[in-house]
Amino acid sequence: MELCENKTYNLRENKTGQEHYGCRFRYVFGKDCIRFYFDVKDEDIISPYRNDNEDIWHGDAVEVFISPDGDTKRYKEIEVSPFGVRFYGEIANADGQTPRLKKTEPEYDADAVRTEYGYSVTIRLPFKAMKRFDRLKMKLNAFWLDKKESGEQELYALNPTFCDSFHRPKYFVSEGSKQMQMDGKLLVEKLLAYAKAHLCLREEDEVYMRNVLLSQFGFSEPYEGEADVSAEVSADVPDALAEELKAFALEAGLCTEDFAERYVADVFGMLTPLPSEVNRITSIIRVEGI
Repeated sequence: MELCENKTYNLRENKTGQEHYGCRFRYVFGKDCIRFYFDVKDEDIISPYRNDNEDIWHGDAVEVFISPDGDTKRYKEIEVSPFGVRFYGEIANADGQTPRLKKTEPEYDADAVRTEYGYSVTIRLPFKAMKRFDRLKMKLNAFWLDKKESGEQELYALNPTFCDSFHRPKYFVSEGSKQMQMDGKLLVEKLLAYAKAHLCLREEDEVYMRNVLLSQFGFSEPYEGEADVSAEVSADVPDALAEELKAFALEAGLCTEDFAERYVADVFGMLTPLPSEVNRITSIIRVEGI
């Protein structure tokens, strides 16, 4: 996936990647800082911590891991509890799986406000607190830890790590290159063209399905210009298109190598008519003798 400023994301279940609607996240660049916004639904808020840099991740909390220059071997860990208690640390993670933490004095401001359905958190991270900050190279991930009365803790992520730990920097995401954005948006048009030519996608459903695919790939705007989709229209089988989709999904961090084939199948499943529609078309063909 790629990031888009001021776009609201629903964090996903960290092990399965399933979308969840308990925590919304967005970020905005200001004149002298980045602001991160979390909006959490939580009926049983559990966080006994009252002092900065306590181990607040054992309770309810929201987190941002950010690499200011894109070097994912070193990044900052930012956490805030539902009561505004802050945690700040520098992480060294040379192998991408074994984080070493150095706690430091928080260099950011944070507000936490109780709401009727949970709490909201605003984090203001100054640019001056991030050495070598480069927006074009910056990578981050965002998380929500939901502590339950049973003692269990549920984990959610902007870009899931598919394990019990958030410290998997290979899943950090960036705002993405313009070329990747163009390739992804063009891929949407290719998929639509193939579906219209071979999967009975109706013209009146095209705009809806375009928006579904754009959202699936993390885009907010469609491809600009006239897309060359002649190869997809004339293709007998979607093998080449499926390989292109797989390569894009892996590059954009939409899935892991282990789940790439399943991801491709799921996307094509979105474009494939439901059995009821297939039966309807078959009935028309039988009646009209087409």
